[in-house]
Amino acid sequence: MNFFQHQEAGSNPPLFLHKEGHRRAQNSRQVTLNPIDQMVADLRWEATPDSSGEFSMTSSAALEKLAKFQLRAPERYVLAAVAAGCSAGATQIAITIRPDSCRIEMLDWCGLQIESLSGLFTSLFSSDPGLTPLRYLARAVLGAAGLNPYYITLRLTDPEGQDAGCLRVTGNRFSKVNAWGKGRPGLCLFVQEHANAGVFQRLFGGLMGAQSPTLELLRANCSFSKTPILVNGKSIACPPRLGECKKILQVGEVLAGDWRGTPTMHTFPQQEHLSALVGWSPKPAWGCACGVVTHGVHYPLEPEAFGSAAARGVIWCDDVRLDLSLENVVEDEHWQARLKSLKELYASV
Repeated sequence: MNFFQHQEAGSNPPLFLHKEGHRRAQNSRQVTLNPIDQMVADLRWEATPDSSGEFSMTSSAALEKLAKFQLRAPERYVLAAVAAGCSAGATQIAITIRPDSCRIEMLDWCGLQIESLSGLFTSLFSSDPGLTPLRYLARAVLGAAGLNPYYITLRLTDPEGQDAGCLRVTGNRFSKVNAWGKGRPGLCLFVQEHANAGVFQRLFGGLMGAQSPTLELLRANCSFSKTPILVNGKSIACPPRLGECKKILQVGEVLAGDWRGTPTMHTFPQQEHLSALVGWSPKPAWGCACGVVTHGVHYPLEPEAFGSAAARGVIWCDDVRLDLSLENVVEDEHWQARLKSLKELYASV
């Protein structure tokens, strides 16, 4: 049982208890948290509540504590950065991958202040929906830090192209630095690695025609994003593959799909926060798209999620809840209600 499932069960999770209350909860009930849930819970105890009841902790203090934990998949920081940009309303995500660095530009993510980034990690302790982009960004920085890079920078550029501040993370230090060169309006996350065997291996692999692992990760998880994503100047978008279909359900505005045959199309207006492209065929859905896209990142689903083992497709839904690892959809009542409404539409055609 993860943190969110525990919360849905109606009990107060350890995340919101004082230390003494937590001890009593442990004695009365067994609660299993994944490492990242436990990490944030431990940090929350050391944070202090402000006048609004939210918890606060300086980014330097949080980073020093978080650096002691190995994140489950730190290379997925690029996906968290994509989600940060998409959830903030960026008009495009431009990613430049080099053997020893990765630059992620979230274009036209404006309105941020350098002070907001200085308190970046405190967003992990807030439930404010308006801080969702910062929570994703915090996870991106933490993931990148787990790779032990030379340094990480966060640079803000205002709509006029003027520098609006730059922060650098080196080890467990979080400091303001002067930006150099001209930036594009929005937010840029830059990760510079140390010169090591891995860097030279990627450089040699690139010369031999091998694809970057980061590029493969982005293609596998972000190709259905409605926000344009460019990697080294090229779009990674591709149509959802539905295979041979007998009928197709389209809800709202979706990416153009790829299917075989002459299926019957059924179109419905977009539901609140949800659009979908779902196909049905008596043949298995092997090799076909089957998942949900939230804030530009694709998470796989079993075909039965659509109501039938013969169904396949993609749901775009930005109010899906993820666990704190940002790897799995939390199958709470809200998510089940979304799936139920989609199944009812599909059963009606």
